[in-house]
Amino acid sequence: MVNKIRMVVFDVDGTVFPIGSGQCSEKTREALLACKEAGIITAPCSGRSIFMFPQQLSEVINTKYVIYCNGAYIANPETGEIADSNTVDPLKVAALFRQFPGSDIYHKASTFTRFLDDNPRKKETRSIPTVFVDDVITILENLDEPLFKAEFFFQEESNSKPAVLEKLKDNTDFTFSSALPDNIEVNNPLATKGNAVRKLAGLYGLSLDEVMAIGDGDNDSSMLETAGFAIAMGNSPDSLKEIADAITDTVENDGFAQAIYKYALQKE
Repeated sequence: MVNKIRMVVFDVDGTVFPIGSGQCSEKTREALLACKEAGIITAPCSGRSIFMFPQQLSEVINTKYVIYCNGAYIANPETGEIADSNTVDPLKVAALFRQFPGSDIYHKASTFTRFLDDNPRKKETRSIPTVFVDDVITILENLDEPLFKAEFFFQEESNSKPAVLEKLKDNTDFTFSSALPDNIEVNNPLATKGNAVRKLAGLYGLSLDEVMAIGDGDNDSSMLETAGFAIAMGNSPDSLKEIADAITDTVENDGFAQAIYKYALQKE
C-alpha cells in the first residue's frame, strides 16, 4: 500500500522527455496538471541547469523550487533564488580533465549562467542549448563564477568510458554518475539527487514517506533510494529497477503519466 503522496520528484530526460525530443507528451502534461489540481507538489530533479529548464514544464509543474545539476543546487526557476547549493572546485575539475587526454573525449561544464562544451565537432546534441568553446579546461582554470557540474563526454566511436570509470573509482574529491551512455557527470560529493530531495522535502515540511520519485538513469539512484516510494521507468537500466518499489512503462509509452495516476493520484 502506497502512503499518501504529497510530493513527486522526477528526472526530466528519459523520464518525461524521450531522449533527444525536448518535448513531453500531452498525457504527461495532463498528469502533471492533475497533480497540481490535487495539491501535490511536482518538482523536477535533473542534471539540467536553470537556463536549460524547459518552458513546457514550467507551465504545468507545482513547485516553488527545482533541483538542478544532479542536486548541486535548488533554485526558484522564476526568480533565480538559490535555496541550497554544493559547488565543485573548477581548478580541481580542470586537473581531473587533464588526466584523461584523448581526441575521443570532450568536456562540458555548468555554471549558473553558462553551459560550456568543447566538442571539436561543434555538433549540438539532443535538445540542450550549448555554448561551444575551444577548451573548457582552460576556461575552468580561469573561472570566476561558481561551478555546479562538469562532464566527460565520449564521441560515438569511443570505447574509453569503461577505462575512465575504472580510474575514477578511487577518487574522493568528486562524485561520479552517468545519465547517458556517452557521459560521466562530475559533482560535489554532497551534490546528489538524494540529498537534494531530502532538503527539498524539508523546505516543504514533508516527511520522505510522503515523497515519490521517478527516474530512468543511474544518476537517479540516490533519489529513488531516498524517497518513500520509488519508481523506475521501463527504459531504466536493471540496476535502477532493482532498487525501485515499482516499475512503470517506458518514456515513449507514457510510463511517467501511468505512474502518476496509479501511485500519486491512486487512480487506476
